[in-house]
Amino acid sequence: MKSKYKILWIIIVGIIAVFTSYITLNFRWHLVLRDNKVIEYKAGLVDKNIRNLTVYIPEGTTEIMNDAFSGCECIEKVYIPESVKIIHRRAFIGCKNLKEINLPESLEQIDRDAFNGCTSLEVIRIPEKVKYIGESAFSGCTALKEISLPQSLKKIKAMTFSECKNLNNIEFPQNITDIEMGAFMGCENLEVVKLPYTLIHIEGYVFSGCKALREVDLPNNLKYIDDATFNGCTSLSSIYLSDSIEGLGYNAFGECIKLSEINIPDSISLVGTYCFEGTEWYKKLPVDSEGLKYYKHILFQATYNMEDVLVPTEITVIAGGAFMGHDELKRVILSDRLKTIGGYAFSGCSNLYNISIPETVRYIGSSAFSNCKSLENISIPENITHIYGNTFENCEKFQYIELPQGLEYIGKEAFKGCTLIKNTVIPKNVKQIDDGAFSMCINLENVEFEGEPLYIGNSFYDTKYYNSIKEDKYSCKYIGNHLIELVDKKRGKVIIKDGTVSIANNAFSKSKIRRIVFSKELKIIGESALGHCYRLEDVGFPDGLIYISKLCLIDCRNLKRVYIPKSVEDVGESILLGSGNVKEVIVSKEIAEKIDFYENVKVRYID
Repeated sequence: MKSKYKILWIIIVGIIAVFTSYITLNFRWHLVLRDNKVIEYKAGLVDKNIRNLTVYIPEGTTEIMNDAFSGCECIEKVYIPESVKIIHRRAFIGCKNLKEINLPESLEQIDRDAFNGCTSLEVIRIPEKVKYIGESAFSGCTALKEISLPQSLKKIKAMTFSECKNLNNIEFPQNITDIEMGAFMGCENLEVVKLPYTLIHIEGYVFSGCKALREVDLPNNLKYIDDATFNGCTSLSSIYLSDSIEGLGYNAFGECIKLSEINIPDSISLVGTYCFEGTEWYKKLPVDSEGLKYYKHILFQATYNMEDVLVPTEITVIAGGAFMGHDELKRVILSDRLKTIGGYAFSGCSNLYNISIPETVRYIGSSAFSNCKSLENISIPENITHIYGNTFENCEKFQYIELPQGLEYIGKEAFKGCTLIKNTVIPKNVKQIDDGAFSMCINLENVEFEGEPLYIGNSFYDTKYYNSIKEDKYSCKYIGNHLIELVDKKRGKVIIKDGTVSIANNAFSKSKIRRIVFSKELKIIGESALGHCYRLEDVGFPDGLIYISKLCLIDCRNLKRVYIPKSVEDVGESILLGSGNVKEVIVSKEIAEKIDFYENVKVRYID
């Protein structure tokens, strides 16, 4: 009897001990550590009502993991030891009261969104060993006034410092070669930018909305200023473009209302739509008797909607949107010195029926002749290597298109809706044909391939040619060595035929497929190719695969394991978005850094 009471007493004491430990641990904050890594910060009952805690990360810690301090509004200061090498994704995201953090000299990597939304952080010094700062790492740090970047940094990723509204100065390392999309967008107090001579590429929207920006020093090696790079920089009054500049993107200096001084070098061969829209300089450009607004060799805009236009002989560049929407335009005579026709240049010229493109033209932009419904035929110059998206969309009277022999790329929906075309020949140099390139060409029945493209998307749907393609025994449609579509979405297993080199966008999307046996020759998998396949549990991509497009495995809810071979050179964005039950991913370390993993994923690196 006594032994029974003794056992009962032991059980009661044990329960009390466990309960006490739990209360103790959760009464005050504590760090969850595993293998010298900070896994999680657990705020206690008291902490949730405090806004000035100081956190000391223990010596010997090497990594701060994904979401470790995510949304911890109680933290004001963090001290990181010299042993830490990596701060992972979203580690401090949303720590709104974080005012002070030391980044140790041992630090080598700051992943995407690491400090996103730390609205009280004022000063950051990034150590010299840091070679990688991920996308949006400091985005939305609205109180940030000063930041020091390491000389080892070569690339500033997309949105890294976007919406840092109080940042007024930035010194760029001299090794920077690339600044990606929107890196400093919305930095309203940034006044002076001196870009390093090593910089060769600025992507779109990098300084968009920097209202206080009054001085920009562009490097002599810069070749292209992308879409909306300086859009809305309302304090910018002058800009000097070096002779290295070859192109200006859509809205590149749009709404820079004080911009009154700008030089246009002869090197510029491409100008996007609305490039200088709203600037003082553009408003003062004269208009000739034909209603044409041009400067030097660039025709910016036809201000009158007329039937006939003679483009001056000195014009070598027609800017994007120059004749867009001129529905009275019927005939155009182009300069025999013309080199480029910008995007949307003649888009919506519904009555245009006569235009001859000179053989000197080397570039035709996207949607350049879209919705030119009266245009019966057009000769594409032999110098053209790329036909971009929607270039000839809805040219309803096209009966035949002769593609140039040097052509390498046909973009998305390039000839969509050209309903009278019956035959076409794809030249041998074409490497890629994107989705919908010839879609809704309802009378297209014969397509001849002179070569072997690396990728063919679902380019011919709603055509007689596509409808004539027979399915194989697994209900798959192929064009040559390219899998275009799984027709029977209820099928559970597919063995892809030997020799297949690509799988088109959305090929298996929303199917009930459980198992796919890939061909050994597979090189490219398209966007959302396996998306929304709810029954798919295991995907092992074949060795030799080179590229996986964005959203490839989106919303595969029951997917547990993914193998990505070392041969893969790049992946698109968010390939596992919505696939939150993945437990294991086998992948190279280089590619793993480009993938957003959910918290419970075990990542195994390939040697």
